[in-house]
Amino acid sequence: MEGRMTYGETIARLLDAAGPAAPAATEGPAHACGAGVLQKEQSQRPPIDAVALRYALERNEINAHFQPQFDLQTDQVCGVEALARWHHPHFGPVAPEQFVPLAEANGLIADLTRTIMSQALQEAVTATAAGHALSVSLNLSPMLLESPELSEELGSVAQQHGVPAGRITFEITERAMLPELAVALGALTRLRLRGFGLSLDDYGTGRSSLRQLTRIPFSEIKIDRSLVHGAHQHQEQRARLRAAIQIADELGVRTVAEGVEDFRDRQLIRHYGCARAQGWLFKAALSGTELMEWLAAYNGRHPAG
Repeated sequence: MEGRMTYGETIARLLDAAGPAAPAATEGPAHACGAGVLQKEQSQRPPIDAVALRYALERNEINAHFQPQFDLQTDQVCGVEALARWHHPHFGPVAPEQFVPLAEANGLIADLTRTIMSQALQEAVTATAAGHALSVSLNLSPMLLESPELSEELGSVAQQHGVPAGRITFEITERAMLPELAVALGALTRLRLRGFGLSLDDYGTGRSSLRQLTRIPFSEIKIDRSLVHGAHQHQEQRARLRAAIQIADELGVRTVAEGVEDFRDRQLIRHYGCARAQGWLFKAALSGTELMEWLAAYNGRHPAG
């Protein structure tokens, strides 16, 4: 009888199961069209610089919004992913794709992370008081992994709000760790030792060379929309999705499917044993006030038990 796989062997199989991401359309008319769209989007971006970003952080213009996560077995809301949203008083919404890299390039990413984490944990405290014990997921910039004080600083924020580390998960993409894997390993291991969860975000968008990530003790695999959306229609995609969920389950790593937009895909991932899901099929991101109002209404319609 074959023995149980080691952590590294199992994660290696998990990474192989996803295989390489679908190649980007980089040739022909489709690419030309995409380039035109990209140029148009870039020309429409508001003229934001580091000074404006720093001012926005000081003036609390950047706020956490929350996309609910659902337990697929109970249909109950079990957590939220906190997402940074900036509404500039003159330019309107500023996309995270614009201001997050700006924060990373100008030494403001730690301030941005603390801001969103503090707001998210305060909302978790409010939700708990209202009877909704939610876990909180937060995106973690790979640049922060270079700080040896990272786990202590994040632990301090959690302690200030009275939220146990076990209810907090930090998400990091598989690609982000490759350049400085040794540094990332130390920082992420310290976070796990403090009791925080670690999620391998955007799983399915990397390549099998990510086998080296087997040394990192993830507690969660977040399956990318590219593996989830439309899986009910495509056999090969279903096979990859099912393999990822099965191997993660064997390892004891929780699975979260993101980008769920179709009821048939929801039924499929539930059938395969995926633990949690989020996406527009369930609910788009909400402000803190909207979240509390929605939770009260949702749980009134879907009582636990």
